[in-house]
Amino acid sequence: MIFKKQKIMLVMLLTVLLVVFCGCKQEPTTNSVISKNDGSFDSGVLQPAPQNQASENISLHNEFTSTDKSVTFSMNIEKEWPQNGSPVVEVTPHYLTADDAKRVANILLGDATFYEKEPVQDPRYSKEQIQEKISRWSQYTSTQALSDLYGDQADSQTLEIVKEFINEYTLMLDTAQNYQPKLCEWTLKKDAYYVDPLEELEGVDLSNNNDEIQAIAQVGSVEYTLDIATRNKNDFKLNNIYLYLSSGSSPRSIDTRIFYSRLCRTEKPSELDVQNVKAKAQNMLDQMDLGQWQVDNSRVETTYYGDVPEYVIHVSAVPVFHKTPAIRRPQLGNLKSDTSYASNYYLTDANFKFSANGDILAFSMFSPVDEKEALNTNVQTKNGGDLIELAENHLILSDYYDYGMSPDFLDVFQESAGENVTCKVDICQLEYGLIRVKVPNTDESYYYVPGMILYGTVDYWGEESGKILASSGDPILSNNRIIPLVALNAVDGSIIELSNE
Repeated sequence: MIFKKQKIMLVMLLTVLLVVFCGCKQEPTTNSVISKNDGSFDSGVLQPAPQNQASENISLHNEFTSTDKSVTFSMNIEKEWPQNGSPVVEVTPHYLTADDAKRVANILLGDATFYEKEPVQDPRYSKEQIQEKISRWSQYTSTQALSDLYGDQADSQTLEIVKEFINEYTLMLDTAQNYQPKLCEWTLKKDAYYVDPLEELEGVDLSNNNDEIQAIAQVGSVEYTLDIATRNKNDFKLNNIYLYLSSGSSPRSIDTRIFYSRLCRTEKPSELDVQNVKAKAQNMLDQMDLGQWQVDNSRVETTYYGDVPEYVIHVSAVPVFHKTPAIRRPQLGNLKSDTSYASNYYLTDANFKFSANGDILAFSMFSPVDEKEALNTNVQTKNGGDLIELAENHLILSDYYDYGMSPDFLDVFQESAGENVTCKVDICQLEYGLIRVKVPNTDESYYYVPGMILYGTVDYWGEESGKILASSGDPILSNNRIIPLVALNAVDGSIIELSNE
């Protein structure tokens, strides 16, 4: 969670940034919340939904308080609860192959030529590559040019570093051998090979390393890095795909800045531009053969460098099973958690960045999965009213420590504010769809089950001043304060953890 600083000093804000906020609480032991281990899921998953069941209109406007009186809740929800018809499916990780990597690369960048990425600690470049870097950086050796590129982030130190790199690469040009980059071999290697030169890896045990393919490509005047990573170990599983602008190290990441400026300094994207890139993203996903996907969200990000705006269109997608999409959730931050219901595999999702002209800027896919079995394609679920009541019962047992304030930090926070602090939660949004949970007693399988997530905003108020001292959400990056508060399995009503913390 990112807290918006109102009254407290910056150091406190940074402390709060270390607190993982996913609305996930320790599961209460009270009978008001259904246990995961009572057998109701195993029996419920076999029950078919009634035929032609009407949808349910949910209209809730009420207030309630936590049992310790530290949190006041306000619920304002208008939602049409869908008819039954959701599936329960078992999935397993899709371990990425070299063929997957090559296919995805061609889908993202067309017929671009990919080369092996050089080790970070010992990169080698052809004379042509060195000269291209020098020419590119040399355009930004004046204060004005650098300011035009970085805006307010430009400083004299950056200018000096750029000049130092130009001098260093000029010396490299004078002594460079007639080296030619190797075409991408499309072979998985231990990730250490992309960090250190081969001679330094002799005799080193790399058995616990991830397997990766890292490659670079140039499209027009910009360069990309492709990184495919896979891991199948007992501690955690990994299957990630990344594509991003930049092909290696550069002074103060100036190459990335240059490439973004070349592609993103356009007219403000129109609604048609947004729809076009959403369709492009969906088409790319459909071709990847990495499961079924559905674009679920898009937004336009505007960043100013001085007076010059750069526009980036963000597009996200979630997996779909039997025509039912998953609900987007906060990505896991810890794959090595020892808690019983923690996941050792990132949540499955995909994200794109495009320019207004439809140029791809970045792509990421986490944790593709293969469907192993559909346990029920039309499972009986609890109605919306019953699930919301169970959610209330869970929230009532929470306190303001569950929303980003540890006891120690609360003391410091109140001392700095000069008054007692109270917590107010506004529940304003409900999402229904599939949610991933672990299959008990295995680290290789997961269920996607129908479920509900309640979202809202969290504010910490000064009791005496009546002022908001800190707030939930991501106001800096997306201007969205709404966060997930609680998730429930719609089959048995049990609480689903939203993170591994």
